[in-house]
Amino acid sequence: MGITDHYKTLGVDRKASAKEIKTAYRQLARKYHPDVSKESNAEERFKNINEAYDTLSDEKKKTSYDEQRMYSGSGAQHGRPHSGAGGNQGHGFTPPPGWQPGNFDASFFEDIIRKDRRQRSAEQHGTSDFFDNMFHSKSRANPTQNEPQIATIPLSLEDTYLGASRKIRLPDGRNIQVKIPKGITEGQKIRIPNGPGRSELHLKVKLKPHSHFKLDGKNILLDLPITPWEAALGSLVTVPTLNGNVNLRIPEGVQTGKKMRLQGRGLPGEPSGDQLIKLVIMTPPANNDKERALYREMETEFAWDPRSGML
Repeated sequence: MGITDHYKTLGVDRKASAKEIKTAYRQLARKYHPDVSKESNAEERFKNINEAYDTLSDEKKKTSYDEQRMYSGSGAQHGRPHSGAGGNQGHGFTPPPGWQPGNFDASFFEDIIRKDRRQRSAEQHGTSDFFDNMFHSKSRANPTQNEPQIATIPLSLEDTYLGASRKIRLPDGRNIQVKIPKGITEGQKIRIPNGPGRSELHLKVKLKPHSHFKLDGKNILLDLPITPWEAALGSLVTVPTLNGNVNLRIPEGVQTGKKMRLQGRGLPGEPSGDQLIKLVIMTPPANNDKERALYREMETEFAWDPRSGML
């Protein structure tokens, strides 16, 4: 059985430099990536292109591969570049020690994911735009068999509170459903088995900014604006949480900065977090003569100087 001609697959000469090999790989991978290509055999070609680049981009693997070709008598073909991808698709070769399929150049994806096609593909297939944060090994140059590939997955606070499910496309073209556990926090990882002979995949959680809430461990933080009369007289106000609105009793005479707690309204866990509320008194603007007169009346009636103890 012959050995697959990886040089022919990438369309480069046997004496091509590492830069030329990488350039050829990027051009072909852009063309045949399953998310963007309309070719009927794009997925198979994409796998062959990745296999070729995995071998030729690693000096040790390339040397071992060249020796395999020389011993098999196919080395004379090295000098004939080919403009197409996927030549000798049906043949394999004996892998050198340390070789494993599925390694790829993540920097390529960091380039192509900015194309407009990504959004269209995600909408058509219900697939998250996973290549925004494509898997990368801790050492791209020489990943080992036990070294996981890591990707960042963006989540909202609602996702972490309620749990979620995401359909993602893996680098080899497979689609899988990933369950987001309740209570997961930023920096934690979701482990995805990737089958025998392949590196594990780890999804590292990155939380999206929220318009109202912040996160402190398992606790949810909220700055709650209140009016001066709610602060002075006390009031029952409506407070948003990640699990719907609740009522909160504001005590009489509170000042800006007072903290209140909604127990168990933080992220789920053992124990669950709380929602911590900081009250912020907001002063309404005086937009007309009548409103300005009310403020003047307050100034006269209260005769209060909050800075008296400072002077």
